[in-house]
Amino acid sequence: MPSVDLGPTRLEYTLAGEVGDPTVFVHGAWGDRRGWSRVVASLASGLVAVAYDRRGHGESRGPRRARPVRDDAADLASLLETIDQVPAHVVATSTAAGVGLRLALDRPELVRSVVMHDPPFLGLTRPAPEAERAAESIARLAGPGARDPEGNVLEFLNVFDGHAGTWEFLGPSAKDEARSSVGAWPEELGDPETCLADRAELRDLSVPVLATVGERSPAWVAEIVAELSREVPSISTLTIPEVGALPELVDPDRLAAVLASFLLERNVPPT
Repeated sequence: MPSVDLGPTRLEYTLAGEVGDPTVFVHGAWGDRRGWSRVVASLASGLVAVAYDRRGHGESRGPRRARPVRDDAADLASLLETIDQVPAHVVATSTAAGVGLRLALDRPELVRSVVMHDPPFLGLTRPAPEAERAAESIARLAGPGARDPEGNVLEFLNVFDGHAGTWEFLGPSAKDEARSSVGAWPEELGDPETCLADRAELRDLSVPVLATVGERSPAWVAEIVAELSREVPSISTLTIPEVGALPELVDPDRLAAVLASFLLERNVPPT
């Protein structure tokens, strides 16, 4: 697989498609770029699709991230510039939503649009028992070695997904990808920016945004998307039926259809 060397960091990526706008798929704390494979296969006829392993996931390597959201956004900017796939649509799921948001705020010239599925910006929610329990669970998941990897991924699903049958539905490879990512969680989930979004910065976003929420996702996620709809100037929101936090794994065809509707209508015709 191709890779780019960014000083001490090496990012592994895949590239599919030859026509249409560049579109980069950013996985969350769960798994790595392989989780996007079926979505990318569905969209590659109309988009140039980039999927990559964030630092600390899959085959990518690099030093510890002092500020994971900002460091990952900087990594992503360097990747897109190095492989000359800019400006790009950025599709980010769950805990990677902050990475997509940060890139759009810091480097808007690199971004055509941002899609965020189930963004976990708990700082936008009103005080409520469910949101408080979610924040406490995220803090536990950010602790070093609190449980075995499978115990961690099951708690992750309990917090973010909201559907008890997801773990049984996933295949062996998806389960292995999740277990292998647990080591990166203390950095990522321990970064306050993973679950925070500054309202003033949201109002300054200059690119189109689509914020989606799974029908089976926890109620606090739907509240976050509703808050985003009030703060972001150019935003569309959508509830995706019958999925929770992992539509790229649970129902990739449905997710691909949602993305195609939003992204392909924004394609810039070739000149």
